[in-house]
Amino acid sequence: MRTQIAALLAASLPLVLTACGSDSPGPGATTGCTSAAVTNATPQTACMGTTIVASTANNYAFTSTMKLPPLTVKSMSNLTFDWGGVTKDFLAHPINASNSLDTMSLLVFQLPLAELETKLNADTLSQQDVYQVPPPSWPASGAAGATTSAQLYTFTANGLAIPQADFDRATDPAMFDRSMFTFMAAASHGLVIGEGFRMLQTFHIDAGASSTTVALKDDSTQLTCQVSLRNLTITGVTAGTPALTMSWQNMVDTGATNALGSVFKDNYVTSAIVGHFTETPEQLEKKFLDLDMIATKYYRADITNNGMLDFTTLRTEGGEAFPGVDDTGTWMVGLICGNCRNPAPWYMTILKPCT
Repeated sequence: MRTQIAALLAASLPLVLTACGSDSPGPGATTGCTSAAVTNATPQTACMGTTIVASTANNYAFTSTMKLPPLTVKSMSNLTFDWGGVTKDFLAHPINASNSLDTMSLLVFQLPLAELETKLNADTLSQQDVYQVPPPSWPASGAAGATTSAQLYTFTANGLAIPQADFDRATDPAMFDRSMFTFMAAASHGLVIGEGFRMLQTFHIDAGASSTTVALKDDSTQLTCQVSLRNLTITGVTAGTPALTMSWQNMVDTGATNALGSVFKDNYVTSAIVGHFTETPEQLEKKFLDLDMIATKYYRADITNNGMLDFTTLRTEGGEAFPGVDDTGTWMVGLICGNCRNPAPWYMTILKPCT
């Protein structure tokens, strides 16, 4: 029996919607977004009035790379997992390790490290790639964390104690050779196993290693991305009215690709977002993974009519209705696949008033 932790893991890695620092990454940066080369010097606008039809030409472009530099620790030992050195998560957002990281999980992937990184980036990681049943975690269900380290032998499986002999078997290099397996320590916020991951640290086990500490640090997970918002055709809409609609059914019917390079599929888009920003498209490319944090207004709606967004259903967290688009700042609309492992918007375009 295998767990569904792989799907949960990948689904909880918000690779775009809420990441990247506020500035473009400098030399040697381990997390951040950069702009793709601008090939469209003068952006075009397609005026659509109140009825928007999504198309590839209007869509943004996005690529990401996740690196997971491994540690090597002593096999078949009572490993110490130490996350006290984590001051920001893999999205470069500041955190306090003692109260933002509540759970530590041990994941064992039936993949060599390079393939694990590739699958995470390509959104092809599946539950068949995970070996652990269920994933050992700390603290026990209902227990309070309030610390920044834990030892492996105190981990439990769904709150049940695990014999030391089982831990030793699970970290035996004779059974889990690094050419076929990768271990991962996953620190998360909250006590739901498989959700809320904030920092990941991969490691290998070796009988000849002396270290018994898996230390998580700010660069344990390294995420970089490239975004293009300036090569798309801007979507022109009627100004000042919330009575807009957007259909992407044609993209589904024609097998068009989304921004991540996969085919648009029926019933996969589960929600939509609309944001208003003071930043220019160029600035938003560099801040792309912070969109929900920097928006002056951020509206969201569940998709109840397959292939169609009714903008009148959009609301802020406080219940404020979408008022329509004006000519201030930058307006963008995005389509989210809520059940996908990579939550980057499948589709995102700039909205602009147009007569």
